[in-house]
Amino acid sequence: MFFFRKKIFQGENWPAAKLKSEINSLPDISRSLSGSSADEEWNERRHALRRLFLEGNLERFLTWDMITETMFVGNDPYIKQELKSLKMRPEWTSRWAPAILEEPIGSPKKCKYYKGSSGNRIHTTSHIAHFEEWTGIRIADIQSVIEFGGGYGCMCHQIHKFGFCGNYIIIDFPELNALQKYYLRSLSVDVVEDLDMLSNVNKKGVYCISDIEVLSKFNYAMSGGNLFIATWSISETGTNFREHLLSFPVIAQADYYLITYQTVFGDVDNINFFNEWCSWQKNVTWTNFEVPHRPGSYYLFGKQ
Repeated sequence: MFFFRKKIFQGENWPAAKLKSEINSLPDISRSLSGSSADEEWNERRHALRRLFLEGNLERFLTWDMITETMFVGNDPYIKQELKSLKMRPEWTSRWAPAILEEPIGSPKKCKYYKGSSGNRIHTTSHIAHFEEWTGIRIADIQSVIEFGGGYGCMCHQIHKFGFCGNYIIIDFPELNALQKYYLRSLSVDVVEDLDMLSNVNKKGVYCISDIEVLSKFNYAMSGGNLFIATWSISETGTNFREHLLSFPVIAQADYYLITYQTVFGDVDNINFFNEWCSWQKNVTWTNFEVPHRPGSYYLFGKQ
């Protein structure tokens, strides 16, 4: 369940060549119509990422400041608590310990609390463990996943390590989509380029999209097992955008939810927003609680 066949390349590898080609083909980044400081900051990051992808050492991308500051947890003290919680689980030896073993792609910094893993791998796995504990469903039994804000692809890869084999959609900026494809391809996870295949229930794989309107193409089974994930991502967007995203049937009618968020973002009270949103979802049972070892951060789990 936990083993992936690694592809060996001579010279510049194929995933890296694909990433650079994709970055070179992207249109210029438009100025933010909202004029918000958060949007302008992300536009600056996107410009910086493009330069790094074309000029930097991709074999060490997980050491870049741009990545470690925004999407790779290092040796923060709370990682020690999350590792302890995983070790206390009945299947620690047979399931959780193998799952948190880190991959070499990107040269991730190893965790000082557990040398075979990284802080980010432990952190991501902790989310999955809490989700499974609360919902009573194994992540491998989920039929499809939509993740908003996929980082460099760690959550997607981790869920596949547990045996998931359905459709997985990552919604993100095009630059991060390119990075996610690079990372997942390097680990032999199937990335589907043709987004029209979203309407084909028989074509399983990972779809990376930056235009949320493409979600309307997704032909998802309503027999149970669709999961929406957003870890500290949707809570960092404006209310107009998040309300539009959450209105798509594939998200509004999901069977399960794994969301993390912070107390406030800019002038948005996230606690109030998610409480109101949950009240609209009449067919979903919710649990919403502050993470004990991370004051100011919250878990929001839901199931139909």
